[in-house]
Amino acid sequence: MSSRRTTDKKNILSGYINSTSGGRILIPFNSGLTVTGDTTLFHHCEPVNITQNDNNKRTITGSTYHELVIDPQVFDEVYTKGELLLTGTMTIYNTGADGDDGLLIVGTDAGSADDRLGGIGFDSHDGNIPSSILEASSYISGYASEAHAAGDKGGNLTFGATAKDDDDDTTSHERIRINSEGVVTFGTGGVGLHIISTEITCSAVRSVNNTVIAEVPNIKIPAKSIVDKVAVIIKQTSDLDVSDWTHDVNIQLSATTGTAADATIVSGTEILGQGVGTTQSSNTAASTDISLGYAPDLKEVWFSYGGRTFLGDDDVYIYVCNAGNLNGAGTGTGGVESGDPTTPGIIQIIIEYYGMD
Repeated sequence: MSSRRTTDKKNILSGYINSTSGGRILIPFNSGLTVTGDTTLFHHCEPVNITQNDNNKRTITGSTYHELVIDPQVFDEVYTKGELLLTGTMTIYNTGADGDDGLLIVGTDAGSADDRLGGIGFDSHDGNIPSSILEASSYISGYASEAHAAGDKGGNLTFGATAKDDDDDTTSHERIRINSEGVVTFGTGGVGLHIISTEITCSAVRSVNNTVIAEVPNIKIPAKSIVDKVAVIIKQTSDLDVSDWTHDVNIQLSATTGTAADATIVSGTEILGQGVGTTQSSNTAASTDISLGYAPDLKEVWFSYGGRTFLGDDDVYIYVCNAGNLNGAGTGTGGVESGDPTTPGIIQIIIEYYGMD
């Protein structure tokens, strides 16, 4: 084993340790550790004692199933068996502060979307030990959702599990994916149940029915899907609680993306609001539009279930639209563009659908 100290005061350890009686690495408490090359930390079982010498280095021995203990804190006394709780094969002590809050896996390159950033695999010693986490019996894997740069760090997270009777050294199956836009997919390869959960700020108000407030960015529902459930939760009410004026909205789908705020939605299909007979809210079973301008409606939920929407041959996009002709603030009349709120309404949109991306 060789060791050298770099200018950033991190110990770089490389090489191979092999001993039937076990090997031991002493790490200063305030040093980072980088392990390079093919490295395996083997299981061992000895009496346990953790001691610290005058140079703030600790010796770990003992009857335990721990291979590696990382602890950034300064030990001011000798810790022996029973005084320091070791609860797994590897224990990482941290303060929860920036730079000292857990394990970080960093991919060396994320030049494009879907580049794998790293992950964790779970497998057994029976059969071949996999060479990739994607061949493990179960795994968690992280991916870039875009080419990474200082201003672009989007990511996706997947969970995989191998089917019964699958051979070793074969690729496992993705079961759950959480993408960068808040869409959770239960299924393999983007096929299955999808749950969209995203926050939208409603700041563009116009007193014309079916005009756009905002399009949900970077999310589409693929063609031939079935939309099963739709819900909206009021996270923040706007300041448009004005006599004779409202801030009512609905949720619509359109095969046209990119329709700007204040423009009329193109061939919109309402999926939540007064125009959908299955819409209910926390306060009433009657179908109503989603009220953003009434302070007591904070935390209220609007929900539609049972009135499923069956999509055709086109992908569709999600819009929040003005409902009715009285949205805004001021003394204008219906059909006249009114003032936007100083404090916008904020909603959480949740949509469940079945389909294949």
